[in-house]
Amino acid sequence: MSRLLNKPLRTFIIYASVVLLASIPVYFYAVDTIWLQELDENNDIIAERAVYQLSRTDFRVHNADSLFTFWNIIQPNARLERLEENGKMPADKRYTIYKGHVNPDYKRFKDRFRVLERAFMYDGRPYLLVVESNVEETYETVAVIAVITGLFFLVLSVGFVVLNRKMSERIWKPFRDTLDKLKGFRVDEGQAATFTRSDILEFEELNSALERLMARNIEVFRTQKEFTENASHELQTPLAIIQTRLGMLLQSEPISSDQYHLVESANKALARAVRINKDLLLLASIANDQFSSKEEINMGEQIGEIIDLFRQEFGRRSIRLNTTIDETAVIFSNQFLFTTVIQNLITNALRYCYSDGQVDIFLGENRFVISNSGSRELNKARLFQRFAVLDEDNPSTGIGLALVDTICRQNNWDITYTFGSGMHTFEIMFDRFTSGISPGAV
Repeated sequence: MSRLLNKPLRTFIIYASVVLLASIPVYFYAVDTIWLQELDENNDIIAERAVYQLSRTDFRVHNADSLFTFWNIIQPNARLERLEENGKMPADKRYTIYKGHVNPDYKRFKDRFRVLERAFMYDGRPYLLVVESNVEETYETVAVIAVITGLFFLVLSVGFVVLNRKMSERIWKPFRDTLDKLKGFRVDEGQAATFTRSDILEFEELNSALERLMARNIEVFRTQKEFTENASHELQTPLAIIQTRLGMLLQSEPISSDQYHLVESANKALARAVRINKDLLLLASIANDQFSSKEEINMGEQIGEIIDLFRQEFGRRSIRLNTTIDETAVIFSNQFLFTTVIQNLITNALRYCYSDGQVDIFLGENRFVISNSGSRELNKARLFQRFAVLDEDNPSTGIGLALVDTICRQNNWDITYTFGSGMHTFEIMFDRFTSGISPGAV
């Protein structure tokens, strides 16, 4: 990831590079045009001076042809030519030509010349003065300008990067302070962060909005926590009383078979309501981060104790239990949440395993796998949804697997479900930063 300020800086540098490249032909055209104009003016001056000097020459003293021949010898870049006497003087002509020459290294080159042709009258006869001026290498001039511009562009780019870095450290310091305090903010602590004041309007508006948001979250968390605590007390108590009364009713005076089935049905529904209430309260508590305390847990020991609680149920339903437990496997987590995950998965395995089937439990260093016999695959699309019906033949509260998924996501554990060879398989890969801890490392 790149920093925010680096994104516009990179764009600016690319834009400046494109402009610099586009400016090179503009430089060439501008320099070449100015240079040719200057040479045309220089040729005009040479032509005017030559015509003036020739006009002052006394023809009676000097033979014209001899004079022009001598002139062409000593002035090769301003030669004279005789024109035909047709009574019409041609207009001035300006153009560019290329002429080759041989340098001392015997390598042939071509130089560019700017030419002026001007007709004039001498001794009653028309003559043509041809002035040639060598054009300095425009390419070299533009190349030098481009190199110098490139050097300045490089200096500017380096300067922009350095200044951007220093300005970033200074300008974004309030933002980084705000970000650090947000990272350390915990809604369950009930204390909103106090942000550093800034003279930048946008950061001040951000801090004000965050302070209001944090205060609102703290209030919502407090209200939700009170609701969870009140619900835990107010709902569980009457449910427990109802269960007790139903139990007393079953033990009271003899009741008919129909009455017994009605009471037993109500008792099962009530027990299911108690479990749903307990699981929903637990989900709310997890969402409120009320199980933030963690400790080193010996997974092998904990799973062994949980399996012992279910051994009677395994025997009653004639379900074979196969276990492979790494007794040295440890994890750094909340013990209650870890125990809840294992208990729910074993309960789920018992629910969907038919009688005389088998359940296999494996625990490695950072991996837990539980498999049970089954007749058909569960509904994967709704596997971890609350109150989802996964199997019409085995109704449940519909919260157990949702609770397992919530705990796994909170602890960065990966849980997957597969079905093959008549076996349902749930596998948990524990976070490598929380598993495989050697005893005494925490």
